[in-house]
Amino acid sequence: MGPVLYGVRLRGEAVLALRTGRAVVPDRGLGGARRRSRRRPRQLRAPLPRHLGHRPRRRRTLEKKVRAAVAAGKVTFKFRYRVDELVTTGGAVTGVRGAILETGSAARGTAGCRTVVGDFEQRAPVVVVTSGGIGANHDLVRQNWPARLGTPPKSMVTGVPAHVDGRMLGITEQAGGRIVNPDRMWHYTEGLRNYAPIWPKHGIRILPGPSSMWFDAKGRRFNTPDIPGYDTLHTLGSITASGYDYSWFVTTQKILAKEFALSGSEQSPDLTNKNIRQLLSRIRQTPEPIEKFKNNGVDFVVADNLTDLVTGMNKLTGDGLIDLADLKRQIEARDREIDNPYTKDVQVMGIRNALDHVGDSLSRTASIHRILDTGAGPPHRRPAEHPHPQDPGRSPEGPLRTGPEQQRGAGTRSLRRR
Repeated sequence: MGPVLYGVRLRGEAVLALRTGRAVVPDRGLGGARRRSRRRPRQLRAPLPRHLGHRPRRRRTLEKKVRAAVAAGKVTFKFRYRVDELVTTGGAVTGVRGAILETGSAARGTAGCRTVVGDFEQRAPVVVVTSGGIGANHDLVRQNWPARLGTPPKSMVTGVPAHVDGRMLGITEQAGGRIVNPDRMWHYTEGLRNYAPIWPKHGIRILPGPSSMWFDAKGRRFNTPDIPGYDTLHTLGSITASGYDYSWFVTTQKILAKEFALSGSEQSPDLTNKNIRQLLSRIRQTPEPIEKFKNNGVDFVVADNLTDLVTGMNKLTGDGLIDLADLKRQIEARDREIDNPYTKDVQVMGIRNALDHVGDSLSRTASIHRILDTGAGPPHRRPAEHPHPQDPGRSPEGPLRTGPEQQRGAGTRSLRRR
């Protein structure tokens, strides 16, 4: 039996509403040799020092200091106080004015009760607005979408809670504030729908290693630098230029087990809880959150052969855009380069470079192999709640994955991107 193939449809996410006006140059390079690289590719480095824990751990450290300041009378919180206006005096902002909202019990990340029970006004010598971005307001994302990135996607998922809606940006402008570079948004291109959403249109981003093959909606392989983990903004432009708001990763079980990580503290319990033993388990088995998404996520397509995979991809999207013969031709062309020591395939070269680094070879990059190889990699270990005895006729590597990748709205494996 051939390798098992997976498909995952990803959606985009805008994670940052405003950026500085400086040009952003990818530190991984564009595949040329105009200047010498002094460090290894950034996409292979951990997004944060793993021994420090994830965001909740860092938040608790800050919270401890803030609570101490509250106890000392240096800080005062006003929960459920909604600012509706910046008060100005003589052309300067001198305070805030707004409504007091009824206390509610909304779930984390969802919109809370908006019943007004009173009003307030607070004066201050200095007013600082720290309201976050626009990620949960897709209309505002599209309104500020930069022309250089083409037409904004019709479908996006959201990587931030409902309160990140950009409301205070408009209020600040009304008071005379100047919003600079509103089009300098940062969107991830490896998003997929959360099978257990916490907030509306909740999306999870896949943090990929370098080995999955990336195709547009019609099954055409992206060129350099549109390689998993390389240049996000360039890839976003390539996706929108394709005329569709999703794309696909084609990958294997071996790659998924070693290279896939998920954004979000609840998706990385080893980092969040600073559990070294759980962190080291990534070296020998697929992380449980990854396996759950593979088994439960609506954006994954899993098949034992390329023919069934393409059938599943076309069924998932309903577009029928993927041609089996053309997709097979491109995958086989990439697979041939695995045995070529002088390959000019930039992605294959990137995989080899990653494997030369001890840290990446141990925990972040799968050993180089053909996508259609039926015998690459160790047996795949599944979580206890999803028992799956290995079929004697199945490749020890397990399924190949393919899927659509989608963009996530403000604040996006094989995968399909939207």
